[in-house]
Amino acid sequence: MESASYEERKLEALAEEGMRRIVKGASAVRDQFIKAGQSGGSRQRIYILQAIEDGLRETLERMARWMIDAKLAERQEALQTMRVVAQRLANRSIDAYAATLFGGPASDPAAMSRRLQEMPPVSARLMEMIDLTIDDVAHVILGHAGHSPATSGPSVNATGEQLSILMNSPGSNVQLGRDNLSQNSVIQATVAADLRTFVASVEEQASRLGLDESRHAELVAELETIKAQLNSPRPKPGIVSACLSTVKNILEAATAQLVANPLAQTAQEVMRAIGFG
Repeated sequence: MESASYEERKLEALAEEGMRRIVKGASAVRDQFIKAGQSGGSRQRIYILQAIEDGLRETLERMARWMIDAKLAERQEALQTMRVVAQRLANRSIDAYAATLFGGPASDPAAMSRRLQEMPPVSARLMEMIDLTIDDVAHVILGHAGHSPATSGPSVNATGEQLSILMNSPGSNVQLGRDNLSQNSVIQATVAADLRTFVASVEEQASRLGLDESRHAELVAELETIKAQLNSPRPKPGIVSACLSTVKNILEAATAQLVANPLAQTAQEVMRAIGFG
């Protein structure tokens, strides 16, 4: 069996350290909700996911800074190693999200169903974060986001400070340490308007969906979270998408399908419009 390279060992060490922070952060959020007697709700799910994203983002930034400061000779190979290590970390983060949020025996049908519904958008979100980060690292150490050095562009001897400037510049793919992940992660005005109309439609027809008290309360909570995000100066598409996914699932399970079906289809269309459909 071929031994791991120096780059892989270093990146794995950073990933392992990051994984400990991710699990600790997610567990702390869960414990806070349990202590407040509010576990199991949509807000718990959103805050746990945010804690995991923050931990992954911080770890990716540490990896990126090490990649720049190390001034590696085989830069392209090191980038590929970083991608592989980061993807493994993302998969472990998804497992941590599921374990922290759902817990309980794997035989619980409701928990397993919810877990399967949650994983695709969460996975896509974390993998997007990795791809955008590595593209920005490539901009610095290769001169562009491709697979071979360019004749112009940032110096291959760029420092971690230059990486930070690049990642936080207006034209950058990813802005580490900030709320938004990418330029594509901004909710456009037209989509936001459609989303507001959708929320208003669901609220108007909620009493006709045939939901029990618990599901109705969950629906209201998800809609309130979406409205809060739309009123934020920097709404998070990942949170909006997670709420829309739950709303869609509630609508699809409603007894009054003649009312619910068109709304569920609209939810899917809006999720697609913000890049998570």
